[in-house]
Amino acid sequence: MSTHPAPNKSEDTDTAPAESEHTSRVEVPDDRSLTTDATADVDLVVPAVDDAATEHFGTETPVPKQVFGVSLVSLCCMLVFGGAAVGGGIFVSIWLKEMPLRRVAAALDQAEPDAEIALFEVEEFLNDQPEHPRAMALRARALIELARDENDSSVRMQMGTEALRLFELVKASDSAELYAWAQALGMTQQWSSAVSLLKQVVINDPANANAWYELTTCRIQLGDFSSALESAQRLGEFPEMKMRSYYLQASVFSDTNDSEKAEEFFARILDEVSTSSDTTLEYEDLVKELDKVLPVPAFVFFLDYGRTLLDQQKPRVAIRQIAIGIESQRVALGMPTPEACVLMGNAAEQVGNLDGAVRFWDQALQLDPSHFPARELLANAALKKGDAKQALEWIKPMEPQDRRLPYSSAYLFQRVYGFLGNQEAAEKWQRVAEERREYEKRQTALRRLMVDKPKSHGAKVVRAHFFFTRGNVLQAKMLFEELNREDPKDQFVLDCLASINDKEKPFPSLDQLPIDTQF
Repeated sequence: MSTHPAPNKSEDTDTAPAESEHTSRVEVPDDRSLTTDATADVDLVVPAVDDAATEHFGTETPVPKQVFGVSLVSLCCMLVFGGAAVGGGIFVSIWLKEMPLRRVAAALDQAEPDAEIALFEVEEFLNDQPEHPRAMALRARALIELARDENDSSVRMQMGTEALRLFELVKASDSAELYAWAQALGMTQQWSSAVSLLKQVVINDPANANAWYELTTCRIQLGDFSSALESAQRLGEFPEMKMRSYYLQASVFSDTNDSEKAEEFFARILDEVSTSSDTTLEYEDLVKELDKVLPVPAFVFFLDYGRTLLDQQKPRVAIRQIAIGIESQRVALGMPTPEACVLMGNAAEQVGNLDGAVRFWDQALQLDPSHFPARELLANAALKKGDAKQALEWIKPMEPQDRRLPYSSAYLFQRVYGFLGNQEAAEKWQRVAEERREYEKRQTALRRLMVDKPKSHGAKVVRAHFFFTRGNVLQAKMLFEELNREDPKDQFVLDCLASINDKEKPFPSLDQLPIDTQF
């Protein structure tokens, strides 16, 4: 999840006693709903009086008024107030012992949480009481706050994993903990579980703008684009989140191949940010402002916008956005990425400047000699100039990849060897190209299914398969288990689950998926 400011909260931590370790914690049930009504009916039990049992006392026996010189009334009062004093003393003792936890909660509930101090204090507390539920939950919250500002993705994942472990032990006792639990799930890429909790968070606290943002990003990860658009639009109702809302909507339309609508939202961002002050912002100020209001660096925005404009066949407008993206990327990272150079080369080619395109593609290759898309583009440019030998030099390092190459690369090898008169090699690559074309046609159909019918059984199967092949085994397993509950007889799903649970069994290929049943 992207780093963003925490929502404002206020809580009186100085006057009200904190929750003791005996406070019941809310366990989130399977539907991930947070229990808010914990009341129960209590019957008053009045003992019955047995008349026969009272007869032997006699009705004339006087009731004693004093015991050892102390009246019964006084004795009862002493017992009552003495018990209250003892109980009050225990309560105060617990309240004082848990004072550090109130300081930790206060540090985390600030508009700008002091997570480092919070983590230090709560770990000091846990040294004495290692199984204190409230302290464990506060430690998890502190880890989540620190992880949000961590640039190292592996460290962020470790923090999220530890926070998740703690929440699975102690559950959530309030909305703040439930929200942190959802964030831990997001950090560990368990998107569907995160969505379940985030939906409950925004029901309990509709003003939590950050939760609406995270709900949208999780839905995008799951390919639930229609729901993502709904929550992105809700996010736009918060003035400080308006640009994030626009960017997320642009991302959804890009993912669903609706470049026209994506362009509209990118243009809105640029227009509203650049004219938000009395004067139109110049380059440096514009980049700084975009860095503030967007969930991605400004250079990512400009490159995304340029790519969308190229999809719309608007290369001249795209060149300006890509150029700003490359320059701001150079400032932020020290140099442009190969992908940015390839994008600018593609724009130059669209306006008919092939020599300019070659220079940018060559620059991409200098930055990363293993960048195959740049090699393929340079080889195609050489073929256009009739230089098949030079084309082969560009793509020769790719040849060992053989059937792992995309169709476009395999077809390029076929053409180059054909121009050079190497018929045997050309025929070999023709067979590879045909195989890769059929494979990519099938992949395109499956992706189209996920876009057109995202909630269908078939789309969910494909999405779960994609999660597994990309290394997100936990999310894949959750989706396959859900699919198995929907249709216990789906053999492909059963085979996938069997492979996940037994690593000795091969994971089924999508080629085995009966595609005719998925549409």
